[in-house]
Amino acid sequence: MQKYLFVASNEWGNWGGSERLWSLAAERLARQGAEVRVSIPAFARSVPQVQCLESVGCRIFYRPNFPPRLYRWVQRVLRFLPEYRQKELRRACAGVDLVVISQGSFAEVIWWLEALVAEGLKFALVVQSASDLWWPDDELAERLARGYEHAARIYFVSQDTLALSKKQLATSLSRGKVIRNPFNVPYDSRPAWPTTVAHELEL
Repeated sequence: MQKYLFVASNEWGNWGGSERLWSLAAERLARQGAEVRVSIPAFARSVPQVQCLESVGCRIFYRPNFPPRLYRWVQRVLRFLPEYRQKELRRACAGVDLVVISQGSFAEVIWWLEALVAEGLKFALVVQSASDLWWPDDELAERLARGYEHAARIYFVSQDTLALSKKQLATSLSRGKVIRNPFNVPYDSRPAWPTTVAHELEL
């Protein structure tokens, strides 16, 4: 039986697009008979998607979640986060074949990358976004590039996200691959023209 650990790096107390990507993959693997574990902040206890994962057999490891301001302060002032991440990985990943990290931003994922490398674990990344509005400084870019190059595979949701990440990290990302978000409407769908409103459009 294959064993997977999914790590949601989002610490900000909301459920967004990056969570949909990894949670659907985790659910599908669990339904196929794989052993699936999930590491996620405690805010997600009441999230319906997480309850769904539990219902199909996923084992959930809840992490204490930091308030956003405290988390930013911890990142800048204290340097215990790599050790904290390593402890969280050891708690959840014993015997797993692959760790999948969901990345919403560089700031969220760097500590997980360094902890994974330090632990010598096989891992893949799902990269939800990259932004022209926020570039890592040289030191962080080098650290991120080292972590990315240790990944077994890096999945990007678009070609633009992959291209921008290459520029921002100044590395080839040779293991990068584009896997687009699910498109849930059939391409050949021909919805009927609405008949309830005559001679006007509604937004």
